[in-house]
Amino acid sequence: MKKHLLISCSFLFLLLSLRGFSQSNQEKNYYPSIGLQVKGLQLNNEQEAVAPSVFFKSTYINNPGKGFSLGASAYPSLTCSPSANSGTITFGAELPLALEMNFNSVEKWYRDGDVTDYQVFYIGFGATAGFYFIREHEHINGIGPHFVTGGSVPFLRGIFGWKGSMSYFSKSLQATLGLYYEIGS
Repeated sequence: MKKHLLISCSFLFLLLSLRGFSQSNQEKNYYPSIGLQVKGLQLNNEQEAVAPSVFFKSTYINNPGKGFSLGASAYPSLTCSPSANSGTITFGAELPLALEMNFNSVEKWYRDGDVTDYQVFYIGFGATAGFYFIREHEHINGIGPHFVTGGSVPFLRGIFGWKGSMSYFSKSLQATLGLYYEIGS
């Protein structure tokens, strides 16, 4: 069931991405971002592991000028920790895919001084696949459900955002909190 969900989400993300290459649609639909996040994992022996990671947010949105729009995002991330302590993540990678609902217009720009009109909020559900090598513990890998929420706001000629996510695979609950900057804005 988990493999079918991941394959379905991947196929839908691919279809939505291909629509963005159409010459008939001149509005911006693709929003790439890069960011840093803190990842917390629950290990199988009731211990927790926390590590910094870097991620890339690849988002496609249909009708970004509307007050409500649908989109699809991929959040590939790499996690690495140089610590020699037991229970630390030495290396990890994850690929969450999510279908998202965006509230407020993504295409508005900060012009009149009231930043509250230009905040964007999104919520999404999907699937994730990942693996984590953990020092002196059993490694975590698998496929599972993924939930993400976040938002963005214009700041100093750029778009800064935040995101929080929860995922579950291989009997491990994982949570992240991160900040990102939209590149190419």
